[in-house]
Amino acid sequence: MKNKTFLLLLFLSITLWSRADSIPSLKISLVPQYLAVNGFRMDFDIKADNKGLEWLVLSPRLYLVEKEQQENIGFQDYILTEMKGAGLDLSYRKFLGINKQENLDYFIGFTLGYTYYRPVYYRYVWTDILVNEMPMTTYMPGNDARDIYQPRAEFIMGFEYQAKNGLFFDIYGGGGIKQSFFDKQKGDPWRLYSYYWSYGYSGTYLALAFRMGFSF
Repeated sequence: MKNKTFLLLLFLSITLWSRADSIPSLKISLVPQYLAVNGFRMDFDIKADNKGLEWLVLSPRLYLVEKEQQENIGFQDYILTEMKGAGLDLSYRKFLGINKQENLDYFIGFTLGYTYYRPVYYRYVWTDILVNEMPMTTYMPGNDARDIYQPRAEFIMGFEYQAKNGLFFDIYGGGGIKQSFFDKQKGDPWRLYSYYWSYGYSGTYLALAFRMGFSF
């Protein structure tokens, strides 16, 4: 919770300090829904043309999940005890240049991204031990980590509203495809790759997001 508060205060400090009344050439925004999954994403939109219709967006992302480890688990149980990750997206957005009088405009965009996840599950795993100086393999509770490397591509459509004092928000949706590369093993938790929001999912998915920030 302290980390989230610090990051939010940092975001507000940067945007308020950097505000200007000139034609916007830079936008800084947050994607709030990442906080619900112990993640943090800040977007930096950089104007790529003189008219302000084309933008490049850099989106660094961080993830951190830490949970208490339970002592007693069943043979089929698995508990996510830790997950660390980071990623970076590079997006191109093209505004259509309509409804300017209402400070509302529609856009289309394309994103290329890359994410690294390292989930750690506490479950029964085959473990090598020594018994009376003799090597043995036993099935016992332990930590099981996965290193997941995930490139993706995404197409989106949405709209952006520019309020007064530089505040803006946008909503967009679309779809994409991603491929996860990791060492799959027998007995892996099915939630690791079963759904399109799973860390190790590969395939197509739907996208929906909301951003809010300042332009200056």
